[in-house]
Amino acid sequence: MPDRTLPVVLLDDLDFLPTLYYKPPDLATRLMYVIWPHSDENGQGYIRLSRESPSAGNFSQLSEFLKSHRSFLAYGTRRNAGRLNELIRDGAGVKVEQMGAEDFLMRVEYK
Repeated sequence: MPDRTLPVVLLDDLDFLPTLYYKPPDLATRLMYVIWPHSDENGQGYIRLSRESPSAGNFSQLSEFLKSHRSFLAYGTRRNAGRLNELIRDGAGVKVEQMGAEDFLMRVEYK
């Protein structure tokens, strides 16, 4: 059973906005989209959009998020596995929490 106190990082750069908008109430404060340093045009667009209208959810630059969160859950799909690999190359340990045919939930921990 995943830790229900950890933030949940949404890895999908296409589905993060509808996920944040339609978030289940019990996950509302925990869901987070992190903006990746390389090639995250949707994340950058979201920053610009959130300046003009109320935010649909929590977001942060990846580097800022990692300064304050050494452990978190990461939710994504096969299409986003590259982002999970970036965290692993950066020194994170990853444990499978749930694995489905289309999506996954991983626990990510930095020492």
